Amino acid sequence: MYRMLVTIDTSQIPSPTFSPIVRKNITSRSVRRCPVADPPWLTSLLNNGCNMQLADVLVQAGRHFADRVNQDAFAPGSTDRQIATAMAWTIISLISPTVTSGRVVVEDPIDGDIKRLCSEILGVGMSLEVLRKNRVIDGRTIRKIAAGFDFDAIERGGGGRVLIEAKGTFRDASTSEHRTSIYNKIINQGLPRGYGRAIGVIASLWTASDVRDFDLEICDPEEPAESHFEEAVREIIRFYARRFEEAVAMQEGVELLFHAAGSPDLFDKSKPSPLPEATLKRQRLIDPLRHNSLRLNRAGVVQEFWGRIWEARKLPIPLPFEKRNEAIPLQAFIGIDSAIFRFIRDRDFRSLLDYETSDEGLWEAREETFSAVFQVDSYGVVTGVYEGSLPTNVNATENADRGR
Repeated sequence: MYRMLVTIDTSQIPSPTFSPIVRKNITSRSVRRCPVADPPWLTSLLNNGCNMQLADVLVQAGRHFADRVNQDAFAPGSTDRQIATAMAWTIISLISPTVTSGRVVVEDPIDGDIKRLCSEILGVGMSLEVLRKNRVIDGRTIRKIAAGFDFDAIERGGGGRVLIEAKGTFRDASTSEHRTSIYNKIINQGLPRGYGRAIGVIASLWTASDVRDFDLEICDPEEPAESHFEEAVREIIRFYARRFEEAVAMQEGVELLFHAAGSPDLFDKSKPSPLPEATLKRQRLIDPLRHNSLRLNRAGVVQEFWGRIWEARKLPIPLPFEKRNEAIPLQAFIGIDSAIFRFIRDRDFRSLLDYETSDEGLWEAREETFSAVFQVDSYGVVTGVYEGSLPTNVNATENADRGR
């Protein structure tokens, strides 16, 4: 049988940051306007906007496919999450997105089917990412659901579970229809009105010659729900165990996290620590949570990352590496901020829920014995590639020209 291998290069995703134009639902029907005062996050978003990156948007867009990835259709070595992101990029590349003057600009494919497909996929990514970036939801708890709404996630800090409906359109063509759909879903489920348990977001795509009205419209969410603090804690611990899929996980460390997440004593402070392995012991030959460590200084932000949970050799890391010395093999480093383990060990779950770190930019370090480039996501996971001998302490500088 004829076999064809196709490489999808996600490093070609445009890297500059952009700031979408955001507005509230401007429907002329008063019954469909949100009847409560704007929460602080929405006021800030409307007044100040937010910076986003297409690479992060496409990770969120890939959630459309992540649960249905057929590994048999792809060459071995990639995780479901990577494949899903690559699929989203393959589709979105049909409209050749670029970032110009701080805005996302696309080409008109003319074909209506392509417009609808790309609008839907990019609409999902933009919607989820703007809610994550503005701390409305905890990105570690996003789930795709099939119960009326597209997705749900837990509010930052372990509050209520938020239902999310994400829509996309091209040149504002179907915004009115999307508003009607979102309104009907809220009403049909008997949800009260306000900003806490259901949020609709409509994303519109524009070409360079269009007069742009908006990029994102926030539609009629509703009021707060009961607390999901304990559920959120367990879900976030499992998130770190599953971050790069089981295929690249080191079994012992991952099992420790799963065991902690499922422990009936997780919140009982009278019982032993749920993760005592987060305390390093010199007499221990192998630490199940730390094989090696990296103390990374990013412009004064110093974090110690532990590498052990995932086998870096099995995980492709598509980071650009300039001035490459082809005679020296590239190596990979993947690690978790050790503070995450400490929060679980000490039952400091409020800090675990509130944790976030800067996720913007690529960080480079070059010295006589090594060269490296790193990227840190907002959840405290660092990925990096390097040549030479990587020291424990690394001072990195941001590459503003190629930051993502």
